[in-house]
Amino acid sequence: TTTWILIVICASCSSFYIGAFAGIAASGGQNNNNTAADHKLNANNNNNNQIDDKELQRRAEELADQKLKLLTSSHKLQELCNKHIMCSNNPADAAAASHQNHGSKEVHKLFPRPLNHFANGLVRVSKDDIMSTFDFGVPPNPHSAGKDALILYNTAKALPNDRYLAAAANLNGYTALPFTNATTATENCDSLNVV
Repeated sequence: TTTWILIVICASCSSFYIGAFAGIAASGGQNNNNTAADHKLNANNNNNNQIDDKELQRRAEELADQKLKLLTSSHKLQELCNKHIMCSNNPADAAAASHQNHGSKEVHKLFPRPLNHFANGLVRVSKDDIMSTFDFGVPPNPHSAGKDALILYNTAKALPNDRYLAAAANLNGYTALPFTNATTATENCDSLNVV
């Protein structure tokens, strides 16, 4: 009986190893062929992806150019300026010029009622003006010359004394944010938080 057990163990071990080596040899040859085919397929996909990326970029640039031409037409620029920007030396004139008086009693406020505990108005001031009016402890950035800064009022008491400017700061019937000087914009502010 021991002899038969040894014969069965030897036969099973040898058949196991022969099968394992045959399987490895057979799959190794196929992997080499598949690997070469995969490399060709990946190369073709990469070329197609590069072509698709170039085509997509070309189309995006074309659409951007079309939109830029549309937005920079003189008629469109004037329309956008009239709609969104108020620039005047006199804030009352600027506020009156942008007032929507269509006879409707509907009032559009800049901030909804739930935000009134921290946002009650917004005005634009020249960044150069606010930097020269207040010392923030940092030097002015030469790249920001001619840009605007926004002043967000957290309470209604902080709004400017000028009633037209205060109404325009909350867009109460006005179409655009008012532009004023830093002194007028901050005349009722107790403190400033700069971001």
